[in-house]
Amino acid sequence: MLSKVLIGISMTLVAAAFLLAALPAHGGTDSLEGLLSGRPQITCRSHAFVRGEEVTLGAIANVATLDPEEEQSLSSLTLAPSPHLGQSRPLHRNLIIARLAQAGWDLEALDARIPETVTVEREALRLSERDLEQVVRDLLPEALPHDPSRVVIDQIRVPGEVILAPGVVDWELRLTGTRRTLGSVGFELLAHQGEEQPTRIQGNARVDVEVELIEVLRDMPRGVLISSEHIRPTPGMMRSAPRGAITSPGLAVGMMTTQQIRAGDILTERALERPRLVRRGDVVTMIFESGGLRLTDRATATEDGAAGDEITVNNIESGRSVRALVTGERTVRVLR
Repeated sequence: MLSKVLIGISMTLVAAAFLLAALPAHGGTDSLEGLLSGRPQITCRSHAFVRGEEVTLGAIANVATLDPEEEQSLSSLTLAPSPHLGQSRPLHRNLIIARLAQAGWDLEALDARIPETVTVEREALRLSERDLEQVVRDLLPEALPHDPSRVVIDQIRVPGEVILAPGVVDWELRLTGTRRTLGSVGFELLAHQGEEQPTRIQGNARVDVEVELIEVLRDMPRGVLISSEHIRPTPGMMRSAPRGAITSPGLAVGMMTTQQIRAGDILTERALERPRLVRRGDVVTMIFESGGLRLTDRATATEDGAAGDEITVNNIESGRSVRALVTGERTVRVLR
């Protein structure tokens, strides 16, 4: 007899636990009485955050019934379109009641607690101007044809705020306009979120690049062969560097000046040339090679030439003109 009583008490406690679990968060005793009477419980919040394009009853209210299918039907009831991302709209009590009635619910059969107005706010990811600037700083250097570690970006212009759907954003940056890569550079940010079309954000920024320039240490006239003692590397910016500035000492050492250069000048390609190993009118050694055969003769150069240049020379003995490659000081190799 005692065991039957204990079993009955246990079953009662399990049933009570089930009913309490089905109660709305703030239902209290009234909600329990409502559920025990078989009436679905609807307790609307005064302020609710929603996602998606539609506002459902389950998004703004705690819904509890003893029938899972009935609870699902009530929760999924569409009340109104959602506001735009980041915006809010009021849902009035009369509208909610009207939608319940249109869906065929007997209001007398519901235990509904609905305030006069429910404020519905659409969840959103708000990105400030500073957030967008950081995205640009992360992506723009990689989109440019420069060493990303040397790119300097400032004066970024983007919208003051961008509102996106909540969730993960995959960013993409594309260059726009004339595709300039220095100075004012236009770009388009694409915010990818799932399968939706990306949000496009237009902007521009000022871009410069850190470079190593070559500074002249002493005055030099035309015709000086540059050595490491004549120059030194100095930091600079690409936009303010002279046109054709040389950016490596290795490109200057061994070259010859084509004009007068003063101390403090930045070396440019125009100021240097390869040293002339042959000058017009020089008598040169002319080498002819074929297989294992090697012959030498003398010729007169008809033009100047640096190492690797092709020039015309006249064989002194035969007077014949041939094309030859400058290979050394007053030395050429006949081209076949």
